[in-house]
Amino acid sequence: MERENWASCLCVPEPTVTWWRNGTEQLHDTTDSSSHGVARSTLQVAQLHRRDLNASLTCRASNHNGTYIVTSSVTLDLYRE
Repeated sequence: MERENWASCLCVPEPTVTWWRNGTEQLHDTTDSSSHGVARSTLQVAQLHRRDLNASLTCRASNHNGTYIVTSSVTLDLYRE
């Protein structure tokens, strides 16, 4: 696919957020912002390819002392136009 694709995670209160793809941490292509105690982290996927079919993207948020961790995942399903 030629267009950019995004996944976002909204968190309250502001945590430490990491993104994972198929169990591997993604250290790039993320943007983070915070406003009034609400954090948003966005992962940009520039292009999707056939190999991305059924890939798992996971947003992992933890509080600052690491005692509470929440994850949310999405599995990519691709359709050719």
